[in-house]
Amino acid sequence: MSLRRIVAVSKEAEVQQLARQVGQEIFVADNLDEALDIVETVNPDLILFDHCFHPTGIREFLNMTEKNSINVPVVVVGDGRDSDLSAEFIQMGACDYLQGRGDYNRLEQIVSRIKNKSKAINTERNAGDFFAQDYAASVSMVGRSKAFVKMLGMIRLVAASRCNPVLIIGETGTGKELAAKAVHTLRHPDEQFVAINCAALTANLLESELFGHAKGSFTGADREKIGLLELAGGGTVLLDEISEMPMDLQAKLLRVLQDKTFRRVGGI
Repeated sequence: MSLRRIVAVSKEAEVQQLARQVGQEIFVADNLDEALDIVETVNPDLILFDHCFHPTGIREFLNMTEKNSINVPVVVVGDGRDSDLSAEFIQMGACDYLQGRGDYNRLEQIVSRIKNKSKAINTERNAGDFFAQDYAASVSMVGRSKAFVKMLGMIRLVAASRCNPVLIIGETGTGKELAAKAVHTLRHPDEQFVAINCAALTANLLESELFGHAKGSFTGADREKIGLLELAGGGTVLLDEISEMPMDLQAKLLRVLQDKTFRRVGGI
């Protein structure tokens, strides 16, 4: 029986090897700060702590995990000589205590207990276990991490404000469009959400897509076209990759944002 991820907080090879016997993915930390960073990043199933760390340091680590809402069982690995430390570590908040680095049978029992508890929790799970806020489900966002809760709070704050336009920045794949849809859903639930990739169109096509055009305004304009700004109406327009938009078109868009009016290409 094994757990998926285990963090071994130790410089000793024996403790790391102990972790490998019951874990599929092992992450090793040499100090408390590194351990906390790894735990917050990988969300392990178990933390094995070497007794070589001073009890004060282990207590500080346990307090930090509790403060950061990290609910991961911690097992302290002793040296086989001082069994009196067991009660002290468990009183601090540790899940259990191993008498020595060769106490594999005891570790197997602990792993079995963790897995059984995890199964019981999964069986009783409801939507509240996945959604950090009541409104998270309505905006199709799932998560409970500290960063996620902070992001949801910012989305809710922006949606409740009169900020317009809203600038969303972030690296590729971080969910900028999802955040934009969330703001839209909370602010304009019954209106249109229209997205356009500014990097995918030429300047002329982009202008026509945004503002629309009148019939006969240019070659090939054989009929009137409604632009995305008009189509969105009282809803939301997402201008993805706006930094790729030509500067002259950005100037026209600025006037739209300032005056809240526009006219179609070739229109009066």
